[in-house]
Amino acid sequence: MSGTGMREALAAGSLRELDLYFAERLTANLQQGRELVAIAAALVSHAVGEGDVCVDLAKHAEQRLFVTEGFSGVAAPPLADWLQQLADSPLVGGPGQSQALILDEQRLYLGRYWRFEADLADRLRQLATVPLEAVDRVLLRGGLQRLFPDCDDEIDWQRVAAAMALLRRLLVISGGPGTGKTHTVAAILALLIEQAQAQGQRPADRSGGPHWQGCGAPHRVDPQAACRAESERGGARGDPR
Repeated sequence: MSGTGMREALAAGSLRELDLYFAERLTANLQQGRELVAIAAALVSHAVGEGDVCVDLAKHAEQRLFVTEGFSGVAAPPLADWLQQLADSPLVGGPGQSQALILDEQRLYLGRYWRFEADLADRLRQLATVPLEAVDRVLLRGGLQRLFPDCDDEIDWQRVAAAMALLRRLLVISGGPGTGKTHTVAAILALLIEQAQAQGQRPADRSGGPHWQGCGAPHRVDPQAACRAESERGGARGDPR
């Protein structure tokens, strides 16, 4: 293992002790292709520590890995050689298999993270196929105008997201801090309440209690109050959130 230079990377601070330990332990009994598999294992472990779910080996092949000041890095092999060594290794499986490392085309995953991603994709596909309930579009337009009054000629993406949440079974809202995600979700809840009341229904309440009974759709949204209410409901259920 000394030929990989990963211990030097650890000493230089560009590789975590956890990454090196994982790579060494995983490949300890491997006879063939040990160094290339170990480098890949350390790389994907390091990537997960940085918040990535996988490593695109094509971006790292024939590059210097774990480079930092005073350390020139570890040499990565050509992509074809790397992929072949990984494909031949008993430690590496393909999509749907149970090995510690999963190679999906040129992307290398820790096995559990590939399964997390696959389970999430399956669930999203299931949600996307659930039939959509009828929406009163006239009522929806009125609710959107009340909650998101026109203020200029620019597109109000919060308003668009709130509308799409009622017109699509699946919607992903993303954005950094302060971009209005909580306000948008609170508005969506208000619109759902309004739609349910117009149809003589009570909005579904996960707690199973009478939370929505007698509750009218608000004329404006207070996201902080919405968050407090949800937090209180979670505490009453023993929800760890």
